[in-house]
Amino acid sequence: MIDLHNFFTIGKTGFYLKKNVWGNAKDEEVMSVLQSILEIFADSYGNDYIQRHNIYTIILKGSPPRCFYGNKKIQLNVSGCFWCKYAYQFSHELYHYISMSPKVNKPSKHLWFEEMLANMHSYFIIDKLSYKWKIKPPYPNWVYYSDAFQEYYVGMIEDDKTDIHIDELAVFLYNNIPLWEKNPYDEDYIGKRLRRYDSLSPILYENIFRSNKHSWESLKKLHEISDNDSNKMTFHEYLETWFKRCNETERLVVTKIAEMFRLSLTP
Repeated sequence: MIDLHNFFTIGKTGFYLKKNVWGNAKDEEVMSVLQSILEIFADSYGNDYIQRHNIYTIILKGSPPRCFYGNKKIQLNVSGCFWCKYAYQFSHELYHYISMSPKVNKPSKHLWFEEMLANMHSYFIIDKLSYKWKIKPPYPNWVYYSDAFQEYYVGMIEDDKTDIHIDELAVFLYNNIPLWEKNPYDEDYIGKRLRRYDSLSPILYENIFRSNKHSWESLKKLHEISDNDSNKMTFHEYLETWFKRCNETERLVVTKIAEMFRLSLTP
């Protein structure tokens, strides 16, 4: 049992922040950043959905950033007042948190796709914070951070940009799926993470998720597929199973994603 006396509660979210480990950033400031992120997730997914796994989840400092299976710990590798980095890491790990089955024993072979979606959520949150904090920052003197989030967002797109032509990207991605099913972090022989599928994350967000309010509901249907079942599916079958769980409006989201891989889906 974890002693929660060493943690601050973040509002009524069920999330607890480790005290006195965030460098020269005050605990209250870090909580304000994470609270803003949780509010955006709650607006998109619903607060009950985010909290459905456990009564509480703790947020620690450690390396590397990760969400522990079992959904009771999220680990961040950042300190000081680098709010963009907190936003990037927490939103990525928070997506893993809400997408996991509470009884999962091992990752799905489609973890690479979940990683791509988690990275897309970092785009989502940093984009949203650039607008949210311009209107209502946690503290009045933090309004100028909205521009910092926007600059960080543009930098992320530049970092994830690929040299592969858009017409060749789908073939490249599809041909690499068997590799990523075995090596979901796309590491080379010395353990360096290449993560070439991250080039799809900004395309996913800007072309599909950014302007479609049904995107987030469709992802809830994806999360219903158990890892035990998905591990028996090809990626094409995985998308088709997701597609069949969605209503007509939500299916448009899945169809657009399938098209990026040059895959067709049947009802």
